[in-house]
Amino acid sequence: MIGGGPAGYVAAISAIQLNGKVVLVEVDEVGGTCLNRECIPTKALLETVKMLKLLNKMRSHGLEAGDVRFNVKNSIARSRGIVNKIVNGVKYLLESYDVNVIKGRRVILNPTTVKVVLGINGKNVITSDEFFTLEDIPGRVLVIGGRAVGVELSTIPNGLGVKTILVGIMEQLIPGEDRDIAKYLERNLRSNGIKFYTRPKVLEIKSHNGKVVHVMKPDGSVEKFNVVFVVVATGRKPNVENLGVEAVNVNVERGAIVVEEHMRTSTPNIYAAGDVVGGYMLAHVASHEGMVAAENVMGLDSKISYDSIPRCIYSIPEVSSVGLSEGEAISRGFKVSTGKFMFTANGRALTMDETEGYVKMIVDSETRRTLGVQIIGAYASELITEAVFIIKNKLTVDGVSQHIHPHPTLSEAL
Repeated sequence: MIGGGPAGYVAAISAIQLNGKVVLVEVDEVGGTCLNRECIPTKALLETVKMLKLLNKMRSHGLEAGDVRFNVKNSIARSRGIVNKIVNGVKYLLESYDVNVIKGRRVILNPTTVKVVLGINGKNVITSDEFFTLEDIPGRVLVIGGRAVGVELSTIPNGLGVKTILVGIMEQLIPGEDRDIAKYLERNLRSNGIKFYTRPKVLEIKSHNGKVVHVMKPDGSVEKFNVVFVVVATGRKPNVENLGVEAVNVNVERGAIVVEEHMRTSTPNIYAAGDVVGGYMLAHVASHEGMVAAENVMGLDSKISYDSIPRCIYSIPEVSSVGLSEGEAISRGFKVSTGKFMFTANGRALTMDETEGYVKMIVDSETRRTLGVQIIGAYASELITEAVFIIKNKLTVDGVSQHIHPHPTLSEAL
């Protein structure tokens, strides 16, 4: 198996559980991009920001304390410590299953043989990879990219009191998500002090006492931003270069390996899963794809379905969704009804002082089947799991209304 990310290590363990023998090749640490450079370190720092925000609410709760100071170096060290702990856990898990892990670069020579061989540059222009190695977060940061990573990486410095500019590039923030949710999040980012732009074009980045970023806005005018750091967070693409797939006739389209529902490529004996197949480039999707691929390698008949994939953005407030957005449902020809429940009317949200956001449900007006659920608010990433069950099992709103939720909880909004 090539790659020790969420797809690779889950596939390795799944194959071992089905009495297979596995050699896993990984050039870097196991755990992949999510664990080492994005998901986990981002969430660790975001929790620090949330804690600081909570401390600022103390007086409204009748609590008083002295001044709270933020130590960036210690906070980043904490995030790296969490990453190292989880990486060591994955290593231990692989060892316990007798997975033979080899470090090195890899090239596919033929369908049964792999050979293992033991970006953006410039001072103060970094990607998310380097963001989590900083010893300090300097004043005035410009983040390029309005998808999940860009939103999260702009939330961190902004929450720590650093002037932050977010250049979204696309027509809307978090493209692909429900437009109502995106607009609500845009307003929230601006109200929290993030200077935000959609549909601009970054013309150039010059060095001058930091960085000067020239941005062309939709009306054709050019604005200059003087910042200390520029973070490029425009998203990732499948890494299939120098893998050797051409030599074994594996079909690649738009930079991604083409697979069918069994995760099988165009070449017998070669399966692919995770970011290399494009689509939902999410850790939990990669893990499921890896499991499906491994089960088919071992002779089972497993299939992947993408109909009920949860998508989470760990902004403040969080955004989560599953199924179709309102726009997608309409474009597919459904007669759509929508419902919203605001957290301002939720008792638990009021007690928690977390009343931002709402739950939105998209319903087929004719069959009353739930087509999609979007949540923006505190703990949206936790609340979405019930919605996954709803979409996966094609429940009607009448069926959902029979779910008894504990009171008072945020889940009652569903």
